[in-house]
Formats: sequence, C-alpha cells, structure tokens
Amino acid sequence: MTQSNSTTYAYLGAVCLSLPAVYYFYAKYSALALKCKSEERKRRKAEQTVADLGKVEYRYVPIGILESTYTARNFTPNQPQRAPSSRARLKLDSNTSLFKAGSFDTLEQFSHVWVIFVFHENTNLSVKARILPPRKNDTQKVGAFACRSPMRPNPIGLSLVKLEKVDNVGGFLYFSSVDLIDGTPVLDVKPYIPTHDVPLEEARVAPWVGLTSKLVPDFVNIAIDECVTEKLAHMQLGPLYETSEQLLNTLVETIKWDGRKNYTKKRPSDKDYKMQKGQWIINLANVDFICMFETHEGQGVVRVIDTKPFTYSKKHGT
Repeated sequence: MTQSNSTTYAYLGAVCLSLPAVYYFYAKYSALALKCKSEERKRRKAEQTVADLGKVEYRYVPIGILESTYTARNFTPNQPQRAPSSRARLKLDSNTSLFKAGSFDTLEQFSHVWVIFVFHENTNLSVKARILPPRKNDTQKVGAFACRSPMRPNPIGLSLVKLEKVDNVGGFLYFSSVDLIDGTPVLDVKPYIPTHDVPLEEARVAPWVGLTSKLVPDFVNIAIDECVTEKLAHMQLGPLYETSEQLLNTLVETIKWDGRKNYTKKRPSDKDYKMQKGQWIINLANVDFICMFETHEGQGVVRVIDTKPFTYSKKHGT
C-alpha cells in the first residue's frame, strides 16, 4: 500500500468517525430551528390576537375568589390600614393554568402584596366625570381619575394587604389588613417591593387627601358586653380566625370607622332581633354583632350588646 492510499484511507476513516457527530449537531440545530420557528409563529399569533382584542375588549378570568371578614360594603373600611386585624384568604382557582406546584414559590419572603381585583358589586351603569370621594372634608367634587372611588370606567381595584401565610399545598394565600368584601374576584397578586413601588422623590398629593388622612375615628369609646364575649367563645369562627379575641379586635377597628352615627341598619329578613332606634348590625366572618349608640357621662359610646352566628351565604344564596 502506497503512502497516498494510506493517507486517503485515514482521511476516509476520520470522516466516517465524524459523521455521527455531524449528524447529531445537524439534528440538534434543525430541532432548535424548528422550535424557534414554532415559537415565532405562536408569538405572532398571540400578538395578532391581542391586537384584535384591543379593537373590542379585553377578557380576564379571575385567578380566584376572595373569602373575607367583610360580607357587605356598608361596613367595610375604605382603606385597609384602618382595620389591621381584618382577615381574608384567596384560593387559587383549580381551573387556571397557575394551579400547580410552584405558583407561590418564594412568595412567603414578602411581607405585603398588591391585590388586583374587580369591584363586582358595583351597580353603576354609567360613570360620572366628577365624583365626591368618601370622607372628603367638603362638597367639592373631583375628577373620576383624581380619586380612588369604586365608580370607574373599568371596575378594577388595587389594594395593598399584608401577607400572613402561604399554603402551597391547598393553594391558599392568607391576608390581613384588608378592605375587600367576601366574594371579590381577584385578577392578580403581585409582591410589594418598596424600592420599586415607593417614588424616589417625595410624592405630591391633593390637599384634600392630606386632610382626610388626618381624620379622627367616628367612634372612640367602644364597649363590648360580657355576654358577647361568652357567646363568641363557643362559636365556630371558620378558617379566618383562630380565636374570638382576634375577631373582637377586628370588630373594634371596624366600628371606629363605621361612619353611621345613630344610624339603624337592620337586615329585613332577620326576625330574631328586635331592633331599637340607634341600633345596627355589623356582620364579620358570618357572625352578627348588634351595636348600640348611647351617651355616657357626656360622651358617645358604642356598645356591642349581642351576637349570634349568621349562616347566610352570598355565594350560594342559602
């Protein structure tokens, strides 16, 4: 065998040995190219879908429904910080694609979260351009976009709440310091990050906002009758409260900002209570509390005079 033939055979052998590697890299590159083309087609289709939706409307599916201390709007605080003991929990909807292990991973490392929700009990069919915000110190209306009234073109709200617990197994998030009512549809939850959410420069607000933030509570003196404490100690309080003391703390915080001095609020369907003038009912965590306003030594006092469990559910209508 000549030297040229041996060189040729050696070259052919090297080529044959390298063919599997070449084929491997070719197949890998081809698969990657096909994947990129597929992703590009999906992206373009998604962009077109978004563009088409933008011409008509956007549709969002709630990630879950909130279970809250507050069962009605008329005694729900208008700011979450006014009732730090209030409780709520959100269960992730099992029909959403996020309902799987890992959706809540590392969320417990944050103390507060933003809850984006729907004002689902709004009954306004039209939105006024000018609105009188709650607790404003005068009758001067402001623009709809200059306040945070629930009456908006799109009934979407944003609330900053404290994250108490993350249940990855059951798909629950537990909150405190809430101003949301039971049954609120939640669209999204995002962590609160001070370095991103707090402006670098000092924030400017309208003068009337500063005045309303300095308001004193509606009721300062609150007394809870002993019979209320005894009855509450024997009740099943549900998943939001572990002790009756926790619920009573929420009750006191709620009454302070109730805003209905001497106003009687009676549920028409409830015949068990013989309501008197100056009395009203506050329902927290499906427990009814009868409150009564009276004057003692020249000062106004709110007495909680009775309580009982209330089994009505807005979700099921039973």
